[in-house]
Amino acid sequence: MTKLKNIFVIKIPKTINCFVCSNKNIIILKKKNTIFLKKICEIDFLLHKSFLFFSCNDKLLINTLKNLICSIKDFIKKKEINFYKKLTLNGVGYRFNLTKDNPDILNLLLGYSHMFYVKLPSEINMFYLNHNNIYLVSKNYIQLNLVSNIIKSLKYPDPYKGKGIVFEYDVIKLKEGKKIQ
Repeated sequence: MTKLKNIFVIKIPKTINCFVCSNKNIIILKKKNTIFLKKICEIDFLLHKSFLFFSCNDKLLINTLKNLICSIKDFIKKKEINFYKKLTLNGVGYRFNLTKDNPDILNLLLGYSHMFYVKLPSEINMFYLNHNNIYLVSKNYIQLNLVSNIIKSLKYPDPYKGKGIVFEYDVIKLKEGKKIQ
């Protein structure tokens, strides 16, 4: 007797283009200027005509699958969806400030003798809780990735101490330092 998989179905409207890359486990939904992009690890999915089928064997992944389906349904119902990136500045003295004259310009202090200035596009909004965590929010996923990667490229994380700019989902494996005999 075989175990039954949990199968979920979503009907994709004609106004939305759906692309599925099964070898890379990526779902791309396109609606006018907005894109929903999601990488899925251990969930099987199939696109047939205008239906998107999801299935999962693992009981632990069912909640993840339900959250994914809810976010896809929200994208289909709403006109636009917001994407966000959280950047963390790790290190003593690493912080950011906003200019008083123009709030679209971000000043970054990254341990160098000079400051870095990054002009944020009008589509990207920035929120912060303290001077070490930055939230970039936009409806344009591609431009959000571009700007966040430009900010991260100013100071990559150090492999020995972990100082630098890190995304919230980045995992840094620290190297072992010199051993004293």
